Amino acid sequence: MRSSRERDRLRARMLPSRSVNVAMDALNRCGSRVGVPELGHHLVPELRKAIRPLRWRQRRNSGQQFRPRATLGVDIDRTRGYALWDANAISPAASAMAACVEIASSLGDLDTLVRASSAKPYFVNVLREEHVRAYPALMDFALGDEILSAVVPYYGAMPRLCSIGLYYSAVSGGDAPLQGSQNFHLDTRDPRHLKCFVNLVSVEPEDGAFTFLPADRTEELRRRLGGLWRAQGSEDPTALGAYERAHAIALTGPPGSAGFVDTARCLHYGSRCRRSPRLVFMFHYATFGDYFALSNNPWRDLRLSDYPALRAQFASSSIRRELLSLH
Repeated sequence: MRSSRERDRLRARMLPSRSVNVAMDALNRCGSRVGVPELGHHLVPELRKAIRPLRWRQRRNSGQQFRPRATLGVDIDRTRGYALWDANAISPAASAMAACVEIASSLGDLDTLVRASSAKPYFVNVLREEHVRAYPALMDFALGDEILSAVVPYYGAMPRLCSIGLYYSAVSGGDAPLQGSQNFHLDTRDPRHLKCFVNLVSVEPEDGAFTFLPADRTEELRRRLGGLWRAQGSEDPTALGAYERAHAIALTGPPGSAGFVDTARCLHYGSRCRRSPRLVFMFHYATFGDYFALSNNPWRDLRLSDYPALRAQFASSSIRRELLSLH
């Protein structure tokens, strides 16, 4: 007779990580026929937890037992889905910010670099694997106890560090139409995408500030427009515009102004640079490190699932091994 652990592993084979996209897309297609186009995005993460119940219980226990040696003094409001803070207040952040500025300076003219790339010009990752290896302060900050003291309680379990990036947003012409993530949207395929943004230059609204609606206001709008399973909140431009004017928060301020935002629950946009370019350091936690299989494109981000050697380099403790795991 199989043990409970063996049964857990057997059930896990029913939905290997490479099949997550297929399962999610199939459920989304079925849901679209009955007016629930995001069906797979809602069900597949919960199915993954159910298929490996012991693993998920272990992750919850690890999160509840985690005791950081240093804290950020920031609580991420689960109702509102965000927290703003000052990264200049902790030394790991200052070291990471200095590394980012040094990396950006070494790359020369970033506008020329972006034009020569195949990336979308308004939001480009210029960080590469060799930079992360040469500047360990970046991962030390993202995986540090100060950050985890805020991130782990928000998840109620040990999350996964999915990606890291140093993003440059070039100035767009005043008449340039908005594209892609310059428009309000939600990140999907995982129930909680917690991203940390740290401004590396002074940012005002006209400099492409990351802008969002708190999670409770986003939920309120989605319910008005058809419900959480049927609407993302951007379907009615008039209603969305009213909510933006009344409730939007822009991540503005001097270098070091920072924020945690759950981009799966908070409608958001960024990179509408009309006056000055923006440079921001960002790292991204999610429930699963392999929530979506994409082709490796470092101009988009450094998706850590594509860099096993990098994950191995920084998995220097049991906590870090957990955070850098995929499942």
